[in-house]
Amino acid sequence: DGSLFELLCDVQTPAGRDALAQWLQTPASPEEVTARQEAVRALRDRTDLRERLALLRDANASEYSWNSLRKWPTLSPVEFSDLTPWLALLLSLGMAGIAVWAWLGNLEVGDALRIAAILGVVEGALALSLRSQVLLVLENLHLPSHRLESLRQICLLLEQERPKCARLREIQHKLHDAARQISTLQRLVRLREMRDNEYSFWFLFPLLWTTQWTIRIERWRQTHGRELLQYLEVLGE
Repeated sequence: DGSLFELLCDVQTPAGRDALAQWLQTPASPEEVTARQEAVRALRDRTDLRERLALLRDANASEYSWNSLRKWPTLSPVEFSDLTPWLALLLSLGMAGIAVWAWLGNLEVGDALRIAAILGVVEGALALSLRSQVLLVLENLHLPSHRLESLRQICLLLEQERPKCARLREIQHKLHDAARQISTLQRLVRLREMRDNEYSFWFLFPLLWTTQWTIRIERWRQTHGRELLQYLEVLGE
């Protein structure tokens, strides 16, 4: 109660509060203090930038969103066989091909149904064998795609800035390619969410849609999750 941290802290994100707390607990070198002061002076008159950042921060992202994003990259990996995505893709292409061939009249309806039934059994067995892994990935990823939009736009805004001091250029360098990487994750999540639509459900269900995009989301996390964590820490600063 009445601490220096409480007096100074009007930060709105968990990463920002952690950064301020660390600064207060760990004495900085004179060079580091000078660099921070230069950054503050550079941003002091940038009311427009600070307002845009505040609006983007509040648009879609709550504190729960930020905390979930920070926790997500650190979770234990969910492993899938290297052959699994290819098998799921081949089965879904086979199912789609049968439908197209039957629609074009190149395959009798009865034959198409028999082949589709066989493929459906194989798909069902594959989906059932992966069910626990898929559910674990989806349980860990609490955020819908629109929650990622604020983070993407913040990174994009800062990437487009032309900072005049060294510290802000350093921060910008650490955010290099952040908007593109987050956009890729957002697209993967959005594609997975298409399966939840009541109109597209029956078209996407035979294509192992949830399984395929969930595997791709988990592969993205294992490849780029640490980078996402770094982006959040940099934004906190």
